[in-house]
Amino acid sequence: MPTDSSLETMLQTLLPTQQIRTCTPMAAQGYSNQSYLLTTDKERYFLRLFDPSSINRGSEYQIQQLAHSVGIAPKPVAVDIDQGIMLSAFVQGTHTQTLTPPQLAKLAQTLLRLHTLPPEGASTTFQVDTAIIQDFTYEPVLCHNDLNPQNILWERNTPILIDWEYAGINDRYFDLAAVITEFTLKSTDKQKLLQHYFKAPHLCNHEKLDAYTVFYREVCAYWWKTHIQSSS
Repeated sequence: MPTDSSLETMLQTLLPTQQIRTCTPMAAQGYSNQSYLLTTDKERYFLRLFDPSSINRGSEYQIQQLAHSVGIAPKPVAVDIDQGIMLSAFVQGTHTQTLTPPQLAKLAQTLLRLHTLPPEGASTTFQVDTAIIQDFTYEPVLCHNDLNPQNILWERNTPILIDWEYAGINDRYFDLAAVITEFTLKSTDKQKLLQHYFKAPHLCNHEKLDAYTVFYREVCAYWWKTHIQSSS
Protein backbone atom coordinates (compact mmCIF):
# COMPACT_ATOMS: atom_id res chain seq x y z
CA MET A 1 0.00 0.00 0.00
CA PRO A 2 1.25 3.58 -0.62
CA THR A 3 3.21 4.72 2.38
CA ASP A 4 1.41 8.07 2.62
CA SER A 5 -0.68 7.69 5.78
CA SER A 6 -2.88 10.58 4.69
CA LEU A 7 -4.04 8.51 1.72
CA GLU A 8 -5.16 5.71 4.02
CA THR A 9 -7.04 8.25 6.11
CA MET A 10 -8.80 9.62 3.03
CA LEU A 11 -9.71 6.13 1.86
CA GLN A 12 -11.21 5.37 5.26
CA THR A 13 -13.27 8.54 4.92
CA LEU A 14 -14.56 7.40 1.53
CA LEU A 15 -15.18 3.83 2.79
CA PRO A 16 -16.09 4.34 6.47
CA THR A 17 -17.61 0.88 7.00
CA GLN A 18 -14.74 -1.06 5.41
CA GLN A 19 -11.24 -1.98 6.50
CA ILE A 20 -8.41 -1.45 4.04
CA ARG A 21 -6.47 -4.67 3.40
CA THR A 22 -4.12 -4.14 0.45
CA CYS A 23 -3.41 -1.57 -2.26
CA THR A 24 -1.50 -3.05 -5.21
CA PRO A 25 -0.06 -0.86 -8.00
CA MET A 26 -1.39 -1.45 -11.51
CA ALA A 27 1.51 0.09 -13.41
CA ALA A 28 0.31 -0.97 -16.86
CA GLN A 29 -3.01 0.89 -16.68
CA GLY A 30 -2.87 4.44 -17.98
CA TYR A 31 -0.32 7.26 -18.30
CA SER A 32 -2.11 10.15 -16.59
CA ASN A 33 -2.86 8.60 -13.20
CA GLN A 34 -1.50 6.31 -10.53
CA SER A 35 -3.68 3.21 -10.50
CA TYR A 36 -4.15 0.59 -7.78
CA LEU A 37 -6.21 -2.47 -6.98
CA LEU A 38 -7.66 -1.66 -3.58
CA THR A 39 -8.87 -4.56 -1.45
CA THR A 40 -10.98 -4.14 1.67
CA ASP A 41 -12.61 -6.64 3.98
CA LYS A 42 -15.76 -6.46 1.80
CA GLU A 43 -14.93 -5.48 -1.79
CA ARG A 44 -12.27 -4.84 -4.42
CA TYR A 45 -11.96 -1.43 -6.06
CA PHE A 46 -10.07 0.29 -8.83
CA LEU A 47 -8.31 3.25 -7.21
CA ARG A 48 -6.99 6.17 -9.22
CA LEU A 49 -4.85 9.02 -7.92
CA PHE A 50 -4.83 12.06 -10.19
CA ASP A 51 -3.81 15.68 -10.45
CA PRO A 52 -6.95 17.61 -9.40
CA SER A 53 -6.04 20.54 -11.64
CA SER A 54 -5.58 18.60 -14.89
CA ILE A 55 -9.05 17.37 -15.97
CA ASN A 56 -12.68 17.99 -15.01
CA ARG A 57 -13.03 14.95 -12.76
CA GLY A 58 -16.53 15.89 -11.69
CA SER A 59 -17.65 15.57 -15.29
CA GLU A 60 -15.74 12.29 -15.65
CA TYR A 61 -17.47 10.86 -12.59
CA GLN A 62 -20.94 11.91 -13.80
CA ILE A 63 -20.37 10.51 -17.28
CA GLN A 64 -19.13 7.20 -15.87
CA GLN A 65 -22.24 7.04 -13.67
CA LEU A 66 -24.38 7.52 -16.76
CA ALA A 67 -22.44 4.89 -18.71
CA HIS A 68 -22.70 2.45 -15.80
CA SER A 69 -26.48 2.90 -15.79
CA VAL A 70 -26.62 1.26 -19.22
CA GLY A 71 -24.06 -1.44 -18.42
CA ILE A 72 -21.02 -0.22 -20.33
CA ALA A 73 -18.79 1.07 -17.50
CA PRO A 74 -17.75 0.01 -13.98
CA LYS A 75 -19.79 1.51 -11.18
CA PRO A 76 -18.15 4.68 -9.85
CA VAL A 77 -18.13 4.44 -6.06
CA ALA A 78 -16.66 7.65 -4.70
CA VAL A 79 -14.60 10.66 -5.70
CA ASP A 80 -12.73 13.36 -3.81
CA ILE A 81 -11.77 15.88 -6.47
CA ASP A 82 -9.80 18.15 -4.15
CA GLN A 83 -7.66 15.27 -2.93
CA GLY A 84 -7.35 13.63 -6.35
CA ILE A 85 -8.93 10.26 -5.54
CA MET A 86 -11.50 8.23 -7.46
CA LEU A 87 -12.85 4.77 -6.64
CA SER A 88 -14.69 2.47 -9.03
CA ALA A 89 -15.89 -1.09 -8.76
CA PHE A 90 -13.14 -3.48 -9.82
CA VAL A 91 -13.93 -5.40 -13.01
CA GLN A 92 -12.20 -8.75 -13.46
CA GLY A 93 -11.71 -8.65 -17.22
CA THR A 94 -9.06 -9.05 -19.88
CA HIS A 95 -7.64 -6.85 -22.63
CA THR A 96 -7.19 -7.89 -26.23
CA GLN A 97 -5.33 -6.45 -29.18
CA THR A 98 -7.38 -8.41 -31.72
CA LEU A 99 -11.17 -8.37 -32.02
CA THR A 100 -13.11 -11.44 -33.13
CA PRO A 101 -16.30 -11.06 -35.23
CA PRO A 102 -18.53 -11.49 -32.13
CA GLN A 103 -16.44 -8.92 -30.26
CA LEU A 104 -16.74 -6.47 -33.15
CA ALA A 105 -20.52 -6.82 -32.97
CA LYS A 106 -20.56 -6.38 -29.19
CA LEU A 107 -18.29 -3.34 -29.32
CA ALA A 108 -20.42 -1.71 -32.03
CA GLN A 109 -23.49 -2.23 -29.85
CA THR A 110 -21.65 -0.70 -26.89
CA LEU A 111 -20.72 2.36 -28.95
CA LEU A 112 -24.32 2.76 -30.06
CA ARG A 113 -25.46 2.59 -26.46
CA LEU A 114 -22.89 5.21 -25.46
CA HIS A 115 -23.65 7.52 -28.37
CA THR A 116 -27.36 7.64 -27.54
CA LEU A 117 -26.82 8.74 -23.94
CA PRO A 118 -27.74 12.35 -23.08
CA PRO A 119 -24.58 14.52 -23.12
CA GLU A 120 -25.78 17.19 -20.71
CA GLY A 121 -22.93 18.83 -18.81
CA ALA A 122 -20.20 17.22 -20.92
CA SER A 123 -17.72 19.14 -23.03
CA THR A 124 -14.67 18.37 -25.14
CA THR A 125 -12.14 20.67 -26.76
CA PHE A 126 -9.27 19.40 -28.89
CA GLN A 127 -6.44 21.89 -29.18
CA VAL A 128 -5.23 20.65 -32.55
CA ASP A 129 -5.87 21.68 -36.15
CA THR A 130 -9.39 20.61 -37.14
CA ALA A 131 -9.18 21.73 -40.78
CA ILE A 132 -9.33 18.17 -42.06
CA ILE A 133 -12.80 17.60 -40.57
CA GLN A 134 -14.36 21.05 -40.84
CA ASP A 135 -16.17 20.37 -44.13
CA PHE A 136 -18.19 17.48 -42.69
CA THR A 137 -21.48 17.76 -40.82
CA TYR A 138 -20.82 17.63 -37.09
CA GLU A 139 -22.77 14.87 -35.31
CA PRO A 140 -22.30 15.59 -31.59
CA VAL A 141 -22.84 12.69 -29.22
CA LEU A 142 -21.40 11.56 -25.91
CA CYS A 143 -18.06 9.92 -26.76
CA HIS A 144 -15.44 8.06 -24.77
CA ASN A 145 -12.63 9.68 -26.80
CA ASP A 146 -9.89 7.23 -25.71
CA LEU A 147 -10.86 3.80 -26.99
CA ASN A 148 -7.50 2.06 -27.04
CA PRO A 149 -7.30 -1.65 -26.11
CA GLN A 150 -6.19 -0.86 -22.53
CA ASN A 151 -9.42 1.06 -21.94
CA ILE A 152 -11.69 -1.83 -22.96
CA LEU A 153 -12.09 -4.72 -20.55
CA TRP A 154 -13.75 -7.89 -21.77
CA GLU A 155 -15.84 -9.56 -19.09
CA ARG A 156 -17.55 -12.75 -20.26
CA ASN A 157 -17.20 -11.53 -23.85
CA THR A 158 -18.88 -8.23 -22.95
CA PRO A 159 -16.94 -4.97 -23.40
CA ILE A 160 -16.68 -2.69 -20.36
CA LEU A 161 -15.23 0.74 -21.06
CA ILE A 162 -12.89 2.19 -18.43
CA ASP A 163 -10.85 5.40 -17.94
CA TRP A 164 -13.49 8.01 -18.79
CA GLU A 165 -11.28 11.04 -18.11
CA TYR A 166 -11.43 12.33 -21.70
CA ALA A 167 -15.10 11.54 -22.28
CA GLY A 168 -17.30 14.33 -23.56
CA ILE A 169 -19.17 15.70 -26.54
CA ASN A 170 -17.61 14.82 -29.87
CA ASP A 171 -18.56 13.49 -33.29
CA ARG A 172 -19.51 9.79 -33.33
CA TYR A 173 -16.91 9.22 -36.04
CA PHE A 174 -14.10 10.00 -33.59
CA ASP A 175 -14.82 6.90 -31.47
CA LEU A 176 -15.23 4.77 -34.60
CA ALA A 177 -11.91 6.04 -35.97
CA ALA A 178 -10.28 5.29 -32.61
CA VAL A 179 -11.37 1.64 -32.65
CA ILE A 180 -10.36 1.17 -36.28
CA THR A 181 -6.95 2.72 -35.65
CA GLU A 182 -6.13 1.27 -32.23
CA PHE A 183 -7.08 -2.28 -33.19
CA THR A 184 -5.54 -1.96 -36.68
CA LEU A 185 -8.70 -3.35 -38.24
CA LYS A 186 -8.36 -4.90 -41.66
CA SER A 187 -10.88 -3.96 -44.34
CA THR A 188 -13.20 -6.90 -43.65
CA ASP A 189 -13.24 -6.32 -39.89
CA LYS A 190 -13.71 -2.60 -40.41
CA GLN A 191 -16.76 -3.27 -42.55
CA LYS A 192 -18.17 -5.65 -39.93
CA LEU A 193 -17.82 -2.98 -37.23
CA LEU A 194 -19.51 -0.36 -39.40
CA GLN A 195 -22.26 -2.74 -40.47
CA HIS A 196 -23.15 -3.52 -36.85
CA TYR A 197 -23.00 0.17 -35.90
CA PHE A 198 -24.85 1.80 -38.80
CA LYS A 199 -27.08 -1.20 -39.72
CA ALA A 200 -27.49 0.17 -43.27
CA PRO A 201 -24.26 0.62 -45.32
CA HIS A 202 -25.40 3.85 -46.97
CA LEU A 203 -25.61 5.57 -43.56
CA CYS A 204 -21.83 5.52 -43.14
CA ASN A 205 -19.90 8.43 -44.64
CA HIS A 206 -16.63 6.71 -45.52
CA GLU A 207 -14.94 9.94 -46.62
CA LYS A 208 -15.76 11.47 -43.25
CA LEU A 209 -14.50 8.35 -41.45
CA ASP A 210 -11.20 8.56 -43.34
CA ALA A 211 -10.87 12.22 -42.32
CA TYR A 212 -11.59 11.42 -38.68
CA THR A 213 -9.05 8.60 -38.78
CA VAL A 214 -6.38 11.13 -39.76
CA PHE A 215 -7.72 13.57 -37.17
CA TYR A 216 -7.63 10.89 -34.46
CA ARG A 217 -3.98 10.19 -35.21
CA GLU A 218 -3.20 13.90 -35.01
CA VAL A 219 -4.93 14.11 -31.62
CA CYS A 220 -2.91 11.12 -30.37
CA ALA A 221 0.35 12.65 -31.60
CA TYR A 222 -0.50 15.94 -29.91
CA TRP A 223 -1.40 14.19 -26.65
CA TRP A 224 1.80 12.13 -26.70
CA LYS A 225 3.90 15.21 -27.32
CA THR A 226 2.29 17.30 -24.57
CA HIS A 227 1.81 14.59 -21.93
CA ILE A 228 4.57 12.03 -22.38
CA GLN A 229 7.49 13.67 -24.15
CA SER A 230 7.17 16.88 -22.13
CA SER A 231 7.37 14.93 -18.87
CA SER A 232 10.37 12.81 -19.82
